[in-house]
Amino acid sequence: HVINPTFSSAKLKLMSPLVNGCIEAMLNKISTMTTTQHKEINMYELYKRLTMDVICRCAFGIYTDMQNDINNPYLLKSAEVFKTDADDMLLMRLSNLIPSLARPLHDILFSTAEFRRRLIDAIPFLSNFITELPHLWLMNRVREVVDQRAKSSSDTKERVDLLQLMMDASTADPVIVS
Repeated sequence: HVINPTFSSAKLKLMSPLVNGCIEAMLNKISTMTTTQHKEINMYELYKRLTMDVICRCAFGIYTDMQNDINNPYLLKSAEVFKTDADDMLLMRLSNLIPSLARPLHDILFSTAEFRRRLIDAIPFLSNFITELPHLWLMNRVREVVDQRAKSSSDTKERVDLLQLMMDASTADPVIVS
């Protein structure tokens, strides 16, 4: 019920400048490519970038330059997440074979990820040797956005994105499901 209001016509109208900004960036990119490079344009790549840009802006309020930056980390990590076959992951296979192990394996995965993150925070040069799994990298970036917004509540009321709606609806009180 919390997310439903995000897709009301009023909220979508408020998000239209965000979407229009992404489209404008793509059109500028196409214009630049056609006037300076005079070669074929891979529209699939441009649409992938447009889609990710819209998701980042409308869902998380993250402004990236992924329309122009071919090495944008959000785009690269997302591509890694979607090209990974879950059935090839050992933990997924184990949890499918023995469903009662799913929760403990999940906890182990996130505990080791948290340990990695804290280790890198404590000793930053280790980031050259220890890489985060792509989906955990994305989750950690979103966590950073949530933490940043929670600390500075002054500018959050103007934000119109899915993350802000969920943060506004969150409560420290226990939720009673009837």
